[in-house]
Amino acid sequence: MRAGDVIWAYLAVRQEVCAFGRVRAVVEADGAWFVDVTWDEHATRALNRSPVARGRFGQVPMSTCRARATAVEVLCCAMEDLL
Repeated sequence: MRAGDVIWAYLAVRQEVCAFGRVRAVVEADGAWFVDVTWDEHATRALNRSPVARGRFGQVPMSTCRARATAVEVLCCAMEDLL
C-alpha cells in the first residue's frame, strides 16, 4: 500500500462496500504499521445511500486485501453511477 492508493471499506456484517478514500501515508512506528486515509465524504455518503453488495463485485474480502481487476471494474463503475 502506498500514498495515493484507493481504499474501499467493506462491512462484513452487511456484506457491502460503504466507504471510499485514498491513502495519505503509510507509517511504521514502534514495530506497528498504520495507514492514514483521507475519506471522500461525498463518495462515502453516496455509498451509504446505495452500497455495493459483495455479490456485485464477486470478491470475499477476509481482511485487508487488494481488489481483483474484476472487482475494481465493478467498484469504479458503481462510483461513476453514484457520483
